[in-house]
Amino acid sequence: MRNVVTPEAIIEFLGELGLMESVSGSTTMRSFTNLSTPEAATVGSLCYLDRGAVPSGFKGSMLICDSDSLQSSGGFIRVSCRQPRLAMARVISHFFNDRHDVGFSKFGDGCFEKRTRYADMETVMIGACVTIGSEGMGFMRDKDGHLMKFPSVGGVTIHEDVEIADHATIVRGEVGDTIIGAGSKIGHHSYIGPEAVIERDVLVEPHVIIGARTVVGHSSTISAGSKIRSDWTIEPRTLTFGPQQ
Repeated sequence: MRNVVTPEAIIEFLGELGLMESVSGSTTMRSFTNLSTPEAATVGSLCYLDRGAVPSGFKGSMLICDSDSLQSSGGFIRVSCRQPRLAMARVISHFFNDRHDVGFSKFGDGCFEKRTRYADMETVMIGACVTIGSEGMGFMRDKDGHLMKFPSVGGVTIHEDVEIADHATIVRGEVGDTIIGAGSKIGHHSYIGPEAVIERDVLVEPHVIIGARTVVGHSSTISAGSKIRSDWTIEPRTLTFGPQQ
């Protein structure tokens, strides 16, 4: 993160937009060192939570969340907003819009990759016309009904012994990373949404759609043509059938 962004600047900005409802808690950090998901946050992290409870042991320095989330108990600033996801999108666009892509590399016929980290590139096999690290369709509506895109500043992490077949697409995360676990195989024409987590030894068969932030447990098989919705969890060693889950 290149910019020096203070908690006070973000609070003032969200207040001016009319998105902020309240502020509680405190932090010793005078600026943020990274953007992160709540689960992966460290000291200095700026995070948002669209819904649900704050993860146990949260270590970030600021959390943008709704009024139903747990109250701040110290060590971080809790910013309650009417639309946390929209608020985070506004903050990223305003304060971090100089976060440039790091470029691309080609691995074969028609392959495209950006913002991707490999545990061991030598063990990864990528087919033709594969797209890794592209920006997803993270649109939302503001209070006037206008569409706004959530900036995708995350990346993709690919672990060892992964195979990605022809025409597959793996979208980069919005804040955190989309993760492909060790030994997993991604089939032809499959789509992996932003911040999805494919754990180790998962087989994703052809023409599968896996939604944003979905977790597929280790050693599972997602059958051809399956559509897994966003924010879903598939238990380890699961075998899915049919077009919808």
